[in-house]
Amino acid sequence: MARPSSSNTDMPGAGREATSRRIPRLIAPARAAATEPPGFDGPWAPGDTRLDEPLVLRLPTGAGPEDVVVDGAGEPVRDQPVQLLPASKAPATDLDAMRWGNTDGEGVAKIQGVAPGAYVAAASVKGAPTAFSEDFEASVGADAAVRLQAREGVELRVSAVGPDGAPARILGATLTDARHRVASSWFPKKSGDAPTRVTMRALPGAYKLTVSGDGTGATLDVTVGDASADLAVRLDKIGR
Repeated sequence: MARPSSSNTDMPGAGREATSRRIPRLIAPARAAATEPPGFDGPWAPGDTRLDEPLVLRLPTGAGPEDVVVDGAGEPVRDQPVQLLPASKAPATDLDAMRWGNTDGEGVAKIQGVAPGAYVAAASVKGAPTAFSEDFEASVGADAAVRLQAREGVELRVSAVGPDGAPARILGATLTDARHRVASSWFPKKSGDAPTRVTMRALPGAYKLTVSGDGTGATLDVTVGDASADLAVRLDKIGR
């Protein structure tokens, strides 16, 4: 007698076992058109050629203002200090901008380390008021030739009296011009050498005269003409 046939599917769990033995089906990715990354423009992009032609700034190599100082007769003044002052502001407000140099045997002073800008050169030659140059421009890597000529100027005899009207000792006297530059000055060589009358020299023009004494002082406007003059200054107690 024939036996009834049976399949694996008739057995409990047979379907799950058959399913686990199936080869996994691979899923093919969808095809799409090829794309390109967005372009890189602007600074540091491949097309940025700024560094191919760099801007070269030359450092000073011996270049700078070259000041020639001569006396009233046009002869060179040797071993004479020369000062550069900023032309755009009062010298006292920008001390870092000041530069110094000394003239050589030809009366030439070469001043190094000068930042670009507008300057005026000054020299106080003995027996003459301060000589100032015309304003000039200093630039990097270029020489600036400046000529300073000392002139005799006009003699000013300054005397001082104290608050009580008696002659007073003068400890210092200064003339400043409209640009706050010291055009002429007098100071005693020794602390004990303080006379009641001093002599200064200045070129014709308008100035402020400042005189200081023992705890006293005065500042007044003066006009210097073509002839020598006597100036009497009354000193007041400082702090009044």
